[in-house]
Amino acid sequence: MPGLWATEIRGATWSGQGHRYLCRAESERSAAAQAGRIMGATRGATGLDIYWIDPQQLAHDTFALPVLDAHCAVWDLNEWSRLIAAHHASEQAAPDRRSADR
Repeated sequence: MPGLWATEIRGATWSGQGHRYLCRAESERSAAAQAGRIMGATRGATGLDIYWIDPQQLAHDTFALPVLDAHCAVWDLNEWSRLIAAHHASEQAAPDRRSADR
């Protein structure tokens, strides 16, 4: 299912805060591949998490959304919190999306 993914790249020696991005992709598989490329280019990265967001959940927000197959860094913790809240709202609104995305 097309959408946006909040992506956090983790590192073992980072003090509890990873590198955060907003990615746009056609599917979760594409988003995971994009996140893997970001992780591969990040020195000290040890893992990643991705969180699907329906773009409609951000319709009234001020985010500069990336184009398809691109990403942008999310440095502001308040923006990151809004992205994670949009992820939770997206998952509640589309409980069957995982089966459609595979």
